[in-house]
Amino acid sequence: MSFVQFVVRHRHGRWTVRSGDLDRCFADRLAAIRGAVELANESGKSGKPAVVDAGGPGRQFKTIWTYGTDPFLLIGHEADL
Repeated sequence: MSFVQFVVRHRHGRWTVRSGDLDRCFADRLAAIRGAVELANESGKSGKPAVVDAGGPGRQFKTIWTYGTDPFLLIGHEADL
């Protein structure tokens, strides 16, 4: 199964979420992650399963949320991100 990928990254002093032609800016990392999860959840509900990948040190990305696997609400788990 292929997944739509929503990528959270810090670039040129801004936190962004990108997926295909979508490019949205957010005030901080947590807001970007929450926004990406909301977008990925909507994608999954529309029949297009999605993942959220976040950038970390050394330009390495890791999947932090997967539609159908992880709970939609991330409250209380922000420290893990």
